Amino acid sequence: MLEDSPIELRWFRPMSSFRPWRIDKRTHRKVLCIDHEVAFTGGVGIADEWTGNAENPGEWRETHFSLEGPAVAGLYAAFLDNWNEAGDWEIEHPKAQFRSWDDGLAVQVVKSNSTVDWTKAASLLRALVCVAQEQILIASPYFVPDATLVGLLRDAAQRGVDVQIMLPGAHSDSQLSQLAGYPSVECLLDAGVKIFRYNRTLPHLKVMIIDRAVVSSGSANFNHRSLGKDEECNVNILSRELAKTLAGHFDADLKHAEAIDPQRWAARPASLKLRENLARLVREQL
Repeated sequence: MLEDSPIELRWFRPMSSFRPWRIDKRTHRKVLCIDHEVAFTGGVGIADEWTGNAENPGEWRETHFSLEGPAVAGLYAAFLDNWNEAGDWEIEHPKAQFRSWDDGLAVQVVKSNSTVDWTKAASLLRALVCVAQEQILIASPYFVPDATLVGLLRDAAQRGVDVQIMLPGAHSDSQLSQLAGYPSVECLLDAGVKIFRYNRTLPHLKVMIIDRAVVSSGSANFNHRSLGKDEECNVNILSRELAKTLAGHFDADLKHAEAIDPQRWAARPASLKLRENLARLVREQL
């Protein structure tokens, strides 16, 4: 339908490419820019799952941001980065200066490109964990962290930081990802990290709150794809008021979640652990 309309449509790294090694590195960014005045980013995609309000398993739990001001330029740059790779180079410069507010928030746009073993997304998440002194709140739908990130989260908990992580429970669109992440869950529980399973629907939001002062959200998950394979885009926002609001959302979500008991989790069936180990064989793709 789009191709039959006046809309200009480009395919990012199409499957018919003669460079098959690039097909595995996708764009996972969620960016919408309108008239160089307002931009949206977060975890929302364009599908039926995002048309509701998390009232049932068919309506995913989500958090998305609307931004105005100079931060729009950063999100527009993230769009252009992928757009120009997929076709002829072009850029439309804003006709006017981006509006800013005296009481606006400090916003940083982090554009992460797919590469091998190192990305800005990985550096961002690791750095935020390292600087935390009091509290780390994480909500992620796909949690298959690498050994480095697991170690940093353990270190944070052991130095007295209150680390809380909310993951999918009864509802997930990727059981393979869930299984591959379970050994990391056990390792973090042993270090004193509090982990919860949200059971109302799939919690697709990607939100990290540090010391109730810094918010990081966008498209990046705590998995191998986001940390080392895919093109991602996150915004970091310095605001105690926003952090307080989103921490309140996190606490409200906990009413629909169950805390994982470390002892019961360690005693889960051997058949489940076998499935976990099999799933971890393909964790680089999750």
